[in-house]
Amino acid sequence: MASWFGVSCDADSGHLVRTSQLYGDLTSWFSLLRLYDAGTHMGLCYLTWFETLRRLPPVSASTGMLLVPVLAIFAAAIILDEPLGLRELAAIALTLGGVTLALQRA
Repeated sequence: MASWFGVSCDADSGHLVRTSQLYGDLTSWFSLLRLYDAGTHMGLCYLTWFETLRRLPPVSASTGMLLVPVLAIFAAAIILDEPLGLRELAAIALTLGGVTLALQRA
């Protein structure tokens, strides 16, 4: 059952159902957990980003952000046991090559 903006689609009947009919009071708990999750992680991201900008030139720091998808691919392979195919390996190689070229010119 997919939920989006408080409306869910029941897979069995295909009818749209309000989330509050399905989950009742749990919706408010999920909202609080989402706010906590987003606030905590976004705060941590901003703190580390501005500390990075203090220590590195902005061009190098922003170019380093291009490595985030590479880290996500490796994390998915390790944590979720996702397969690393030729397409992923080629994307990693191209990304690393582009970051290397950009950092050499910076």
